[in-house]
Amino acid sequence: MTERLDLNRIRLAVDTLANTSISGCLDKLKLLIIKHGGRGDLPSERIGEYNPLIKSAELFGVYAMAEDAAELPKNWLIAARNILSADAEDIPRPAPGAAPELGDMVHFQRSPTHHRETGTVRGRQFGTGIVEVEDAQSEIIRLGPGQYEAVPHV
Repeated sequence: MTERLDLNRIRLAVDTLANTSISGCLDKLKLLIIKHGGRGDLPSERIGEYNPLIKSAELFGVYAMAEDAAELPKNWLIAARNILSADAEDIPRPAPGAAPELGDMVHFQRSPTHHRETGTVRGRQFGTGIVEVEDAQSEIIRLGPGQYEAVPHV
């Protein structure tokens, strides 16, 4: 999903519009469209000159439509949030209880009083969930199930 969409810019636009008053939202959306090369089919500033039946806006690859121009920012925000939500769901996560593969990153603590560390899986004992992890100082630590947590792949 992320190949065509600039998710960081979408997030910034969502934050900008979400923190704008309802009355100023349409003007802010118009400004964002002009400033960032989006497209909009919106009524003319001069009354009676141009008033499309369906108003639309496209910004950073997110497209929305509305019959009333005042509804357009809300519809654009809904579409943008849906895209951001779908992107968050696309992040691969290890299956619950699955042992990490060789080369995977894991978070672990040597003991409950130690700080949390990150290491790389260098060995596995198949069927047991026991892994050998290389820490930041290249020390190998043997960890059992429940002593580590797999870091999601990005």
